Amino acid sequence: MALASYMRTIVGGHTAFDRWQAGDASAVSDGAKRGFEVFQKSGCNTCHAGLLFTDTQFHNVGIGMDKTDPDVGRFKVSNQEQDHGAFKTPTLRDISKSAPYFHDGSVPTLEQAVDLMLAGGKPNQWLSKDKLKPVLLPAQQRMDLLEFLRALDEACDMPAPPLPPEK
Repeated sequence: MALASYMRTIVGGHTAFDRWQAGDASAVSDGAKRGFEVFQKSGCNTCHAGLLFTDTQFHNVGIGMDKTDPDVGRFKVSNQEQDHGAFKTPTLRDISKSAPYFHDGSVPTLEQAVDLMLAGGKPNQWLSKDKLKPVLLPAQQRMDLLEFLRALDEACDMPAPPLPPEK
């Protein structure tokens, strides 16, 4: 109950992206604005949709499927063949602060995670090919995409906790 109470105090929606969407044209850089266009044109918003940038659905992007004993993900629950290796689409909010990436933490940087997704995931027989398509981007568009993703970070200006009283 304590954790649930704490979680209710966390209020989001104050990112640079949110301010820009609310009409503050100066809230994000031109690179982030271009990056949002790249995000949409590349089809990233197919799975990373809505205010939370997630469709809350399960997809196989191939992470860990090349292991001897891969984590079968959603298949454990559904027993449906198409759910092998499928995991719920994570939110992209605060994405630059949540490394390492993917369900197994196998990708250490945001840049590597973006490159993996732009490559269309890691091939395997259950890959969500209907959602993932390889996308070739010029270097500047890739940088703009990363700048947009960083604009989804919530500012965290929490003060340092108070020190315990001296005895």
